Amino acid sequence: MFLAALFDMTDSFEHLKKELNKMPLSGYSLDLFKDKRGGISGLRFDVDSKEGHVHRHLSYIEEMIQGSTLSDEVKKMTVRAFTLLAEAEGKVHGEPADHVHFHEVGAVDSIIDITGAMIMLEYLGWPEVVFSPLNVGSGTVSCAHGVLPVPAPATVELLKGISVYSEGDPMERVTPTGAVLVKSLGGRISAGMPHGKIADTGIGLGSRDGILPNILRATMLEKNDALLFDRGVELSANIDDMLPQDLAFLMEKLFDAGALDVWFENIQMKKNRPAVKVCVLCHESYSELLQETLLRESSSLGVRKIYVERSMLERSTEILETSLGPVRIKMAVMGGKIIKEMPEFEDIKKIASERSIPLSEVRSLIARERETAVKSSKLIQGDFETKLNMTKEDLKDPHAKETDGHYHGLHHSHSHSHDHSEIGEEGK
Repeated sequence: MFLAALFDMTDSFEHLKKELNKMPLSGYSLDLFKDKRGGISGLRFDVDSKEGHVHRHLSYIEEMIQGSTLSDEVKKMTVRAFTLLAEAEGKVHGEPADHVHFHEVGAVDSIIDITGAMIMLEYLGWPEVVFSPLNVGSGTVSCAHGVLPVPAPATVELLKGISVYSEGDPMERVTPTGAVLVKSLGGRISAGMPHGKIADTGIGLGSRDGILPNILRATMLEKNDALLFDRGVELSANIDDMLPQDLAFLMEKLFDAGALDVWFENIQMKKNRPAVKVCVLCHESYSELLQETLLRESSSLGVRKIYVERSMLERSTEILETSLGPVRIKMAVMGGKIIKEMPEFEDIKKIASERSIPLSEVRSLIARERETAVKSSKLIQGDFETKLNMTKEDLKDPHAKETDGHYHGLHHSHSHSHDHSEIGEEGK
């Protein structure tokens, strides 16, 4: 379904066939045709193999991939996917990954599905891939080990830490092949479509049909170059019976548990009681832990959860060498231009404390030297952690222990395009 959706979006079926010929794999044929599921038109992709039921070990598949003339990146990503799969199967069966012999996922069709996915993502320029929460299905599935509950054990192992739910009539809606694609491509889940301009979309169809249309939709998005966009979760709880000191401790615990931000809002509750609304911003992967922390460390009996999105300026950090010592300069960028900048407060506070100089004077001096540095292009990057930990004596001579190095500011990684997909049954 994943490949079919990409073919529907890019008309690149011939490219896949050409690339697959670089692998020492034979005895199969590929079929791509129009069909419908639940009244929705899309493409169906089938692999027909005559080899029967074949078991392959990880070492065999790795040797076959590495022995091909596929690109190095496709080889690396494909081997990584099969390694993750072997590790999951090994955990299920209590064996080392290199002892696992693949059943269904070692067959030709699964090898083509996984390798083909990497070939097509390379064809698209390796866009960031974002998945909607995964509908794993329900019921049972028949496989080489008998009849197993859905999702299959290896699927559950691969989807640890990834948001899932179950809806619709009983069927397997995420297979081990689909699960390993999600995992190997980063496992990023978003309840809504990421921000961006829709460039194209495609529909891939599964072999079965049901009450819910058995489809996978892939959408290519072009990001807004001026702003960065992110999705997350906002948790909140109303509290009217905690001491201020305890609320401060609660904030520390929430930050320790992975919160992006924590803040308090003054509110008026029923019976006209003044209270505090505790608000927590986080990525969805941290929301469960933060809910537990909020309930354990506060007097609240419940937590509200809403999905939020935010627009952000691109940020970067550089080091300014001043007469008082190194100072981080935080900059905000829009459309490739710096529109805001500010010295890191912790740095000027450290200098002010160690030199007994008022903060306002330190800030003014840094502003003047920053202006001079920009004009003379003397702003440098450096190993800030090494330089900032200089002793008080070193700070009297800012060049006493000068070292070379690079400081890497923290950035959110964003690609120029996104692929928002839903993995359904047969979602290999």
